[in-house]
Amino acid sequence: MAELYPIDERIVQAVAAALAEISTDNGFATDIAEVFRPRRTGEGFAPRDMGVAVRVLSDDPTGEGEMGQPQPPAAWRRMVLGLDVCVRLSERDLRPMDQVLSIVKGDVIAATMADGSWGGLAMHTTVGRQTYYADSRGFEGVVIELEIDYATAPDDTYENRI
Repeated sequence: MAELYPIDERIVQAVAAALAEISTDNGFATDIAEVFRPRRTGEGFAPRDMGVAVRVLSDDPTGEGEMGQPQPPAAWRRMVLGLDVCVRLSERDLRPMDQVLSIVKGDVIAATMADGSWGGLAMHTTVGRQTYYADSRGFEGVVIELEIDYATAPDDTYENRI
C-alpha cells in the first residue's frame, strides 16, 4: 500500500504526536494543553496558553549519493522545525516565568528526543537554537528548533531511504 503522506509530513506528524503526550499523567512536569499547526505559515497565529505550535522553518537538501551497497541512491535533507511554546501565567501563579519556561522547555526536549529517528523515518534529530520571546498580550514563550536529517529517493519523497 502506498503511503498517504511524504516522509517530511510523516515526521512532522510524529513530532506533533510526541508533543501531545506531554502531561503529568505520562511522567512529565507539565501538561501541554494543545499541539497545533498554524493554518498559515509565518507569523500571526494566535498563541494559546500551554500550547505548542509546530512549524516547518526550512527543509533543505544536504546532498545526494550512495548510502552504501546494495542500497539505491538517496536525496539527503535537513528539515528544521520550530516548536513555539506559549505560556501565560495567571495573576495567582507566583512562579517566575523563566522557571516555568525552563520546565516546559525541558519537557518538550525530553519528549521530542526520546526517539530521534521518528520510528525509522529520520537518521537523527538534534536540538538547535532556543529563542525566548514576550508579546504585548501577556504571553511569553520559547521557540525550540529541531534539526531533523532524513533521506528519500531522489525522485520520490514518499520513499524512505534510511
